[in-house]
Parts: sequence; structure tokens; C-alpha cells
Amino acid sequence: MRIRLLMFALLFAATGAQADKVYKWVDAEGNVLYTDQPRKGAQEVKIAKQPPSTVVASYASVNEDRFRYSAVTLAEPTNEGTIRDNEGNVKVSVNVVPPLRSDRGDQIRLSLDGSVLNTDPISPDVVLAGLDQGAHTLQATVTDKAGRVLISSDPVEFYLKHWSINDPRGPSIYPPVYPSQLVPKQKH
Repeated sequence: MRIRLLMFALLFAATGAQADKVYKWVDAEGNVLYTDQPRKGAQEVKIAKQPPSTVVASYASVNEDRFRYSAVTLAEPTNEGTIRDNEGNVKVSVNVVPPLRSDRGDQIRLSLDGSVLNTDPISPDVVLAGLDQGAHTLQATVTDKAGRVLISSDPVEFYLKHWSINDPRGPSIYPPVYPSQLVPKQKH
């Protein structure tokens, strides 16, 4: 409803209409209509007189704040993905659509396991170092310069594992055991 009223005010400001009175009524189908002509069953609507530039700037500000970003996602790590790194390094990559407006003071804020991280606020790619082995939950949020949340990603759960201490190069490098070992039967 606010948007309709704002659009209505913008329409009158943009066309230079200087109507002293505006009327509102509801038609038979339930549509709300406005006019500067009085008609039966219409109610008068009071509109504050403002310079047209103020109305246009006000609408543009609402539009930019409300619809600035359409999506923010975590490209890395993937949901329920496993990362193997003995130092606990995890690469994080954030996609923001449209691209982050750092020139307006917008920032990317990362939260790991519910705690906000101190990372570069305008870089979509960072490396988190020294994480403990186990399950972690990561979320990205875009905030404006006042710290208000504009949009947040879905949380991503990932698992950090270390390579084996015996051979830190990882799986598929261990030689097969030959010959297979026979297990003696136990007597009852």
C-alpha cells in the first residue's frame, strides 16, 4: 500500500500536476483507484505538498535500499562438502548479484558457527585459517554502511578433516596389503 501511495505521489510530482484535491475509491472488483476529479463514493486524500525532486529522491532511496541485491550465495565451501587441510585453511567464495556496491559502503560479513568473523569486508574471496577439524556452519551477509542487513545467504554446513598423520598426502596413495592376512578362526 505504501508503494502504491508513493507511486501515486510520484506520478503527480513527475507530471507537474498541481491538483488541490485527490480522491480515492474502490471499484466493483476491489481495485483502489485515484483521481483529481470528485465522484460519488470517493474519499478525499490529503497529500503533503513537497518539491517534486524530494518525492523522486525519496522513492529512489526506498527502491535502492529495498531491491539493491537479488542474491548472495556461498560458492565455496559447498553445503555438506568435506575439506581436507591439516592447517585448517578453508577458501571462502561469495557470489553477490548484482556485484557488491562497496562504493556505497556495502560490505560482506561472514559468520562462522554463529560468530561474526573479522575478514576483509569488500573481498568476495577469503581464506579462513586455523579452523579446528569437524563440522562448521558458514553464512554470508551483505550490510550497508550503517550495518543494516540487506540480504543473507543460506547457511552452509561443511566438514573439515585432516589427512592421516601416517601419510599426509591423502587417500589413494597407500600401497595395497599383499598377501591378504588370514584371520584364525576362534574355537568355541
